[in-house]
Amino acid sequence: MAAVDPAESQGAEPTIRELLDSAVGTIDEEFTDQPLAEARLRQVIGSTYYYLGDNQTGREQLDRSVRLTREAIGADNPDCIERARMLAAVHWNRNELQRAEQLLREALEASLSTPVPNEETTADLTSALATVLSSSGRDSQAAPLYREAIDRYRAMHPEGHPVLGRTMSGTGTLWTKQGSPSEAEPLVH
Repeated sequence: MAAVDPAESQGAEPTIRELLDSAVGTIDEEFTDQPLAEARLRQVIGSTYYYLGDNQTGREQLDRSVRLTREAIGADNPDCIERARMLAAVHWNRNELQRAEQLLREALEASLSTPVPNEETTADLTSALATVLSSSGRDSQAAPLYREAIDRYRAMHPEGHPVLGRTMSGTGTLWTKQGSPSEAEPLVH
């Protein structure tokens, strides 16, 4: 944040990228005894890099965020599960499907092992895992997961809800690709 100080910036307005780069440079020094604060900052910075199109730096920051969170409070904590899901999305976007699948399976297992699983999170993870499997050419493994995700979303949301619609559309596309248009038709309309 010192980059926006007129004395430091010498009148120039820093870019978001410059602010992020500056923040990354100080996190290691400033948060050595605050792993959860560091993990949260790395999550925000990593996702911002990712949205700015810097998948590599975004992945590095999100990976550190996940590791710090797991070490501090465990893999079954909702924050850790969400950070792992975000990191899996970055890996999926980079076509690193094996790592994305591993992260999603671990996060889904952690989500299901909590005393009271968050149904929305479980449905999101199930749908994301189905997408990764389908992207890997493993449609036969993806199809039952899409069905499970649809069932979970239907239990929480009314017909026509956007998240249910997206999952149904993805499932319909999969079934069309597999040559089952009769199963796909009610999902994509």
